[in-house]
Amino acid sequence: MGSANLKTHSKNRLRLAEFELELSRKRVKNINLRIDRAGTIKISAPAQVSDTELLNFAASKLAWIRHHRQRLLQAEPEQEGSNFSVDGLLLLGKKLPLKIKCASRYSLSCNGQQFILHSPDQIGALVQQRCELALKRFYKRELEKVVAQLSPQWQKKIGVEAKCFTYRSMKSKWGSCNIKQQKITLNSELMRWPAQCIEYVLVHELVHLLERYHNRRFYGLMDKFLPDWRISEQRLKQAALERGQPEQGPATEEN
Repeated sequence: MGSANLKTHSKNRLRLAEFELELSRKRVKNINLRIDRAGTIKISAPAQVSDTELLNFAASKLAWIRHHRQRLLQAEPEQEGSNFSVDGLLLLGKKLPLKIKCASRYSLSCNGQQFILHSPDQIGALVQQRCELALKRFYKRELEKVVAQLSPQWQKKIGVEAKCFTYRSMKSKWGSCNIKQQKITLNSELMRWPAQCIEYVLVHELVHLLERYHNRRFYGLMDKFLPDWRISEQRLKQAALERGQPEQGPATEEN
C-alpha cells in the first residue's frame, strides 16, 4: 500500500485510498472497523493508538472494505413509501427530473426545473439513503418558507395567532395542533403536494385554535374560511393510500 493512499484527513476523519473513514476514540481495547447501513466506514480505537497505526490497520482491510461497501451499493432498495426515484422527485405536485452529478460530498438542490444530487457514488442503496435524508431536509426548509408566506394572512383572517410552527416528517398525520401551547406542527412531506394542500392543512390547524373538536362548528368554520377544503383533503387521503400508508389527516393535541 503506497503512502500516497494513506492520509490524515481531519481530526475526526481519515483518508484511505478512495474512502473517507469516520474516526472515534473510545474506551476500547482493540481497533474496530465497520460499515454501517448507510455505507459510512467507521473506525474506533483506544486514545493511545496513532493515526498512522489506524491507517495501516485499515489498509490491511482494504479488500474487505471494497467488497462489503460494493454489496451495499448494489443492493436493491426495498423501502416502502420511499420518496426516491431516479425518474424524478415531487415538489408542489410536480415531478421534476433528478440529475446526479459526481462530487466529493452529498448535497441536494433544486433550481425549479430539476433536482440536482451531488454524489460520490453511483446509483445504489447508499445513494438512495443519502438522497432520502437530503430530501427530508430540503422539504423541511422549503415548507418553512411557504408557511412563513401563508401564515400571517391566514392568522389575521381567522383571528388567531400560533406561537410556534414546527416541521418534521410524519407517517400518520399531515399536521397537528397543540392548543394549550398554541403550537402547530406540519408534516414536511406536504412539500410533495400542491400549494393548495399545504394551505388546507395550515388552515385546518389554525381553525383548531378556535374549535378543538371535529364537530359541526369546526366544519362550518372551515367552509367559511376555505370553501373548497374538501378537494385538498381528498387529494391528501388519496396520496397516503397510494403510498401504502394509513390514511393521514390533521390532528389536535391537548398537552
